[in-house]
Amino acid sequence: MRRLLQYVFLLAVVGGHPAMASTADLVEQRVAYVRAMSALEQGNLSRYQSLAAGLRDYPLYPYLEYRRLQKNLKSLPNKEVREFLAAWPDSPLAERLHASWLHMLALRKQWKDLETHYDPKHRNTELTCYYLWARYQNGSVDAAFAGVPDLWAVGRSQPGACDDLFKVWIAAGRLTPELAWRRLELALQAGNRSLASYLLRYLPPDRKALAERYIEVHRKPDTVAQFDRFTEDTPEVREMVLHGIRRQRRREPEVAIRWWEHYRDRLSFTAEERRKAEERLVLAMAAGYRADADRWLGTTDPNAVDADLVSWRVRLALKSGDWAAVMFWAERLATLLPEEPDWVYWQARAMLALDPGGESRRRAEKLLGSIADRRHFYGFLAADRVNRPYGFESRPVEVSAARARAMERQPGIRRALELYVLGEHSKARVEWTYATRDAPPEQMLAAAAVARDWAWHSQAIVSCIQAGYWDDLGLRFPVGWREYFVRYAKLNNIDTYWAYAVARQESALRPEARSHANARGLMQLIPSTARSVARRIGAPYKSGADLYEPELNIRLGTSYLGTLYRQYGVQAHASAAYNAGPSRVDRWLKDRPDLDLDAWIETIPYSETRQYVKNVLAFRMIYAFLEGRNIGGVFSP
Repeated sequence: MRRLLQYVFLLAVVGGHPAMASTADLVEQRVAYVRAMSALEQGNLSRYQSLAAGLRDYPLYPYLEYRRLQKNLKSLPNKEVREFLAAWPDSPLAERLHASWLHMLALRKQWKDLETHYDPKHRNTELTCYYLWARYQNGSVDAAFAGVPDLWAVGRSQPGACDDLFKVWIAAGRLTPELAWRRLELALQAGNRSLASYLLRYLPPDRKALAERYIEVHRKPDTVAQFDRFTEDTPEVREMVLHGIRRQRRREPEVAIRWWEHYRDRLSFTAEERRKAEERLVLAMAAGYRADADRWLGTTDPNAVDADLVSWRVRLALKSGDWAAVMFWAERLATLLPEEPDWVYWQARAMLALDPGGESRRRAEKLLGSIADRRHFYGFLAADRVNRPYGFESRPVEVSAARARAMERQPGIRRALELYVLGEHSKARVEWTYATRDAPPEQMLAAAAVARDWAWHSQAIVSCIQAGYWDDLGLRFPVGWREYFVRYAKLNNIDTYWAYAVARQESALRPEARSHANARGLMQLIPSTARSVARRIGAPYKSGADLYEPELNIRLGTSYLGTLYRQYGVQAHASAAYNAGPSRVDRWLKDRPDLDLDAWIETIPYSETRQYVKNVLAFRMIYAFLEGRNIGGVFSP
């Protein structure tokens, strides 16, 4: 508690924005807020009331009242809830409290009140089930049952709040074999085998036998190779065959293709089913650079307009050094995707590879010149090849001080900023999103300017994106924690712009970021990697929570980046290893040892890593530009 109060006081007094270094009254309010919240959590209501009395004009006062009401919701009069909803309708707290209140009404079985106060904007399955159950209990049986099929036909288990509703709906004979089958099908497509097995009880005997076979195919896709078991040309059999082929495709696309060849002309798949199955199978072959991928690509329609399929034709041609095929397919892609400079670049590269002189060179340089002013990875590469300056096109947003301050004074923005000051970043983002959810572009840009002024870098980036404004490079590529980035990049013999580019791509400079893979902080380090690096360099590190501290995260992240750079000697390879791991990069380098660096990047098998490397190298150039530095070309060390 004492540490938190010290943190609040320091932020309030020495923050980088005038509002953060505000009056003594605001400092006192921030401290009192933290103490009042603590009193609430400890159940000291008299102390809470004493502290809260002086906070009624403080932006976060509704958070105190919300917490008080939530803690006492079981015994709370409905009147107090309605008063809160009326007092702060512009806050996400109102929506959250309303949802909690509806849950409480359901637990109390106050069905009339629940039906009256339900709001469809709550996209919450549990509340929807409670609402329909309330309608059923209040006598609107048909209206209640009308909403059940949409709740039923999903590939996952629904919450317990739906159980009673489903029981009476099924007992009333509303569940048809078609609906039961549809849910089983969705469950298997979602990989939910236990739900599919549970649903067998709702199928008639003939369909139950089919469903058991479907579940067997899901569990063991090679069941589909027992060709004599799948001869009936019915929708159910066709779907289970496709399901088995899809599952096998992820493991062994060559085997899945053999199965498809057997069934393709024996079962009456629709034209769309055929097209989709064949394209996905061929893509699986190509993306894994499987043997015979070229041959299988050759079996697809050469006039196909599937950009993924055509782009893999380019990559396979690059890998094999077939520049004529690169030029043919890149030209087709440039027509299919005229806004993307990637394929214009590869057209030109192919021309130069096939005939580096004379008219061919002039045509190639004209193509490169047409994209050399684009602020894009391939625009930068094109500019390098024709010796032109990069087209950064930086046009800062013009937001008047008065307009920015007007945005800053909006209640939701004020709450978001106060939460940000207090280190409640997750709540701050929710408030910010709620306050700007319907804002037109000009207001979003004003919000971005406010976030920049408060050194809330990630929110400035997000607001720019939501405004659809891409040309204020200072807003989109902020320079936070500069002292640490400069110090530790220099210590690890890497350039600062590259370190910033990695952090910008990894977390959008959000120190509290956490990924699904458990990577954390500004440079998105996985705790096991962080622990290894910390041990090697003697940095203090106890747990993954330490990675949310910017200095330590930057220190460890730049050290790891430096290690990768020393290992590979090339920023593109090191960037790929930072994202996908060194073992994969080692395998890709061994598989394609003689490719030029641009071709190596374009042929990275993983789309995420491929785009990651392109972004990092382009972002590095943008950061150098913003610092007024010329660091050479995109592939300069």
